Order: sequence, then C-alpha cells, then structure tokens
Amino acid sequence: MALSETLVYIFLMLIGFGFLYFSFKRKQAIAYPFLATVIFSATILYGGSIPFQVDNNGAVIGTSANVVLTGVSLLFTFIALIFALKKGFELFGLKPTREDF
Repeated sequence: MALSETLVYIFLMLIGFGFLYFSFKRKQAIAYPFLATVIFSATILYGGSIPFQVDNNGAVIGTSANVVLTGVSLLFTFIALIFALKKGFELFGLKPTREDF
C-alpha cells in the first residue's frame, strides 16, 4: 500500500518539476512557478501521511522516509516560491535589488 502512494508522490513531484522547468525556460510565464508552489506544498502534506509504519489503531507513525519526502518537498516549495515572487515583482515592473533586502 505504501508503494502505490509513494509512486503517486513521485508522479506529483515530476509534475511539479515540469512546471518549475517551464518557469525557467519561459521568461514571461507567471503561472508556472505558482502552480509548482501549489503542487509542492500539497506534496508536503501527502509525503508526511504515507503509511510506511502504522500503530495498532491504524494511525501513521512518522518514519525517516516521511521526513525525507517532506524535506524534499519543502526544499522545492521554497525554490518555487522564491521564483514565483521574483516573477511577480518583474510582472509589476519592479526589479528587486540587494539594497531592498
């Protein structure tokens, strides 16, 4: 059962990577990094709920696999969010510089 859910997780991550790739290739496209952020943030919750180990009541016990899957999703969510913010600033004609932060 955990194998099928892990394959769904990997499929969702590949869709998110595809959106992130399109956002890098198409300089004027604004929707792709936002869609990648939404997909990656959904996989954060999904990766943490995959039942690699359950207790007697059927509740999911967090394992190291859940932590790794959640961490990978968090990393790429952060990358997609930063890129989405950059595209949003450029959409409104603002160029963020180092002095702004």
